[in-house]
Amino acid sequence: MVEAVLELVLHNLNSLIQKELGLFLGFDQDFNSLSSLLTTVKATLEDAEEKQFTDRAIKDWLLKLKDAAHILDDILDECATQVLEMECKGDASSFEDLSIYPIVGLCGLGKTTLSQLLFNHDKVVSHFELRIWVCVSEDFSLNRMTRAIIESTSGHACAEMDLDPLQRKLQDLIKGKRYLLVLHDVWDDEQENWQRLKSVLACGGKGASILVTTHLLKVAAIMGTIPPHDLSILSDTDCWELLKQRAFGPNKEEREELVAIGKEIVKKCGGVPLAAMALGSLLRFKRKEIEWLNVKESKLWELQGEDHVMSALRLSYLNLPVKLRSCFAFCALFSKDKIIDKKFLIDLWMANGFISSNGMLEAEDIGNEVWNELYWRSFFQDIEKDGIGEIENFKMHDLIHDLAQSIAEEVRCYIPEPNLSKRIRHLSTYGEKYSM
Repeated sequence: MVEAVLELVLHNLNSLIQKELGLFLGFDQDFNSLSSLLTTVKATLEDAEEKQFTDRAIKDWLLKLKDAAHILDDILDECATQVLEMECKGDASSFEDLSIYPIVGLCGLGKTTLSQLLFNHDKVVSHFELRIWVCVSEDFSLNRMTRAIIESTSGHACAEMDLDPLQRKLQDLIKGKRYLLVLHDVWDDEQENWQRLKSVLACGGKGASILVTTHLLKVAAIMGTIPPHDLSILSDTDCWELLKQRAFGPNKEEREELVAIGKEIVKKCGGVPLAAMALGSLLRFKRKEIEWLNVKESKLWELQGEDHVMSALRLSYLNLPVKLRSCFAFCALFSKDKIIDKKFLIDLWMANGFISSNGMLEAEDIGNEVWNELYWRSFFQDIEKDGIGEIENFKMHDLIHDLAQSIAEEVRCYIPEPNLSKRIRHLSTYGEKYSM
């Protein structure tokens, strides 16, 4: 009798697994483990059925197992009912329909630029009810990701809470809506994390889509529903066009001897536009042939364990005036992809003694000049202006941030951080809008 009940339970459980309810609700591994366990129990029942007549303990065990099997079968009946309801409403089908488009490319190759162009395109703006942008980086924890999506969707900070209420809150915001979600710079390649998040996101309306940017093909394979768009490196000719625009500026004379050296320098960019733009910004302030030759023949290109992109950025840093180096390195206190308030940063520079009044200009004016210099040298990007055209906020590219951290790693760090060095003089904390 118990074996018959278990047989029915196993049948119902396997039916639900085949309908992918477990995957939809994020319980696929639990359902599969339960099915395996019940199969093992079923295999022992034949011997136990015979022994129950001579062993009271086995008889009691079989009775309890029978009761548990009936309860489990009732639960599975409720699950099956919910599946039918979701299928009737179309919710279940909105999951394999959720389109995920991966963009893959090296750091600095232009994934951010391309995804921003798509995100802000007029047709995209008019087509989607919601547009959501979340920077993922290396932290793909479900709690953090769910909060970030909620905050980007609502435009308001989300209080700390457990995962279940967070997921319900997110579903309330996106349920039945055609949304575009950009998950920028994904590193996590754990399939289970993604499946659990996707099951929550699947409640959107028809046409809901997700755009994923990553430098890992494995991430694209796990997350994408279509083959990835693989950004290729630029040709030396295209890199030269980028470098030339920055180095000479518009309507400026291109000296033949500098052009020849520049075309040699551009070969060191590795086809990465960020490197070409950084080198072009560096060369814009140099007009002597020997200065261009020094860049071309720098020993930094030969550093072990460092690619040419980081070498190009490091060259740009080392060619900064000394006072600008300290101001730039201080930016390591901000976390990746965070919006940085320009005035707030200048205030911090002044408070830490990096800039001060020179008798002719106020410290704020000097700070503004320092910021502009770093911006023109490609250390800052994604500027945001106020209503009268004044720059309010900006960001740093991830590789620029890595450069700042590599320069300041011994004296500045994030909290929490184990084994803090005694040399550390500046600390930043997580949680605030500007990560300070």
